[in-house]
Amino acid sequence: MFEFPRATPAEMGVDPAAIQRFAERFEQMNGHAFMVLRHGHCIAEGAVKPYKLENPHPVFSVTKSFTGMAVGFALQEGLLALDEPVAEAFPELLPAAPCENMRKMQLRHLLTMTTGHASGDTATFDPSQNWLQNFMQSYITHPPGTVYTYNNGASNVLAALVQKRSGQKMAAYLKPRLLDPLGIDASDWMEMPGGITTGAYGLNLRAGHLSRFGQFLLQKGNWQGTQLLDASWIEAATSRQVPSDYGATPAPQYEAGYGYQFWRCTDGASYRAAGLLGQNCTVLPRQDTVVVTLAGHCFDYLMPDMLFETLVPGLLPDALPPHAAAQQQLEARLAALAIPPLTANE
Repeated sequence: MFEFPRATPAEMGVDPAAIQRFAERFEQMNGHAFMVLRHGHCIAEGAVKPYKLENPHPVFSVTKSFTGMAVGFALQEGLLALDEPVAEAFPELLPAAPCENMRKMQLRHLLTMTTGHASGDTATFDPSQNWLQNFMQSYITHPPGTVYTYNNGASNVLAALVQKRSGQKMAAYLKPRLLDPLGIDASDWMEMPGGITTGAYGLNLRAGHLSRFGQFLLQKGNWQGTQLLDASWIEAATSRQVPSDYGATPAPQYEAGYGYQFWRCTDGASYRAAGLLGQNCTVLPRQDTVVVTLAGHCFDYLMPDMLFETLVPGLLPDALPPHAAAQQQLEARLAALAIPPLTANE
């Protein structure tokens, strides 16, 4: 079983006080578990009691980034193409006279959530119905590629495409290519009606397993000396492909651009897989750092801001002198993380 080597923050050039500031704010924001990797070493991890690091946790839309990797493998193997029309993949599900914009939609538009749906137009998914058919029969308001609209349906169609071309459910397709090499347990991945792995959400992961995914991305598809996925796909998927927005709520970290099922960050270099309630796998290439958060914070768009405010300033270029007292204080604070008990007037 793979485990990251351990080091103190100071050994990896990280101010222990920055880790403590991050952990305390994380606790206040209804954080559940986190892990910080620097230079390939685990320098800090913590769980807010009663949560435990070893417990699987819903990661919601972080699942989309795994879907993006599945598409990358399928492209690498010649099973898919970025410019292929989506309508031609599922002709049996189209309405009798599909709109012209549906005919123009390509796989790349699914990846970037620029399908052409207007806000509110995206297909609704009734568990009793065929989710894929709902999408294929939806009306496409704008020419694909012209408007960004966050769209769970697009990610689910990507999963269906991987299954149709590979002959395997996406979860099974990823198992020997990504999940098993990294030692990630995704055995309870949710499925849509019809037995299709959900591409938009449905994964439950441990903090340590999600951190391996982040390190794999940081290493541009290389894992323990083996290039599992072409580095050019990692670069493309995590680069700013299109502008993005978060609707009516100002959220700079969600307005920094979108890649292929990944969000960009406001520093211009970092990116993340992000999910509802503060699930994040943030990769900071300039600092050679990965930060994973699993949480239950209602305003999830504030979690990335908190990371950049508290931890990132403490990521320094060189190792720091040993400071036993600071390290002991940090370890004691991490061990004490806990949800406070309710008081009588709560």
